Amino acid sequence: MTMHKFILTITAILTIPVLMIGFQVDGWAHSGAKGIVKERMDSMKSIGAQMKKLGAIVKDPQLFDASQVQNSAKILQGHAEKIPELFPKGSNEKPSEARVEIWSDWDKFVSIANDLVKSAVELQTVSADNLKPVFLKAAQTCKGCHQEYRIKK
Repeated sequence: MTMHKFILTITAILTIPVLMIGFQVDGWAHSGAKGIVKERMDSMKSIGAQMKKLGAIVKDPQLFDASQVQNSAKILQGHAEKIPELFPKGSNEKPSEARVEIWSDWDKFVSIANDLVKSAVELQTVSADNLKPVFLKAAQTCKGCHQEYRIKK
């Protein structure tokens, strides 16, 4: 075995357990979640997955496939439309990461969710040339909402 292969093997052996711990920690964040809190955590996880797919296309425009972008955007839209109903009053019990400001500033919270819906609708018809600005607008909406209404981990 060459030194290079040896180093790669050792790196793989040491990296895999670290990755497994990372996956378990994500599972722990949702452990104990039930009912509407679990439903919204799962929904937010799906939104994140679609944004990750779209982000990969933004980073590498050669990956652009209109039907794939449209599909991700439709999934994103479906989840974004449900955001207000996933946050009924009093649903911020642990392990929820929702801040109480959601309910005291409800109109603004719903407005941000509606902005995400609009971006998702717009993403459904973008070309490769205008994917990036529309995606960035959606990403900024997510970031802004998390900064204001999500308890930092």
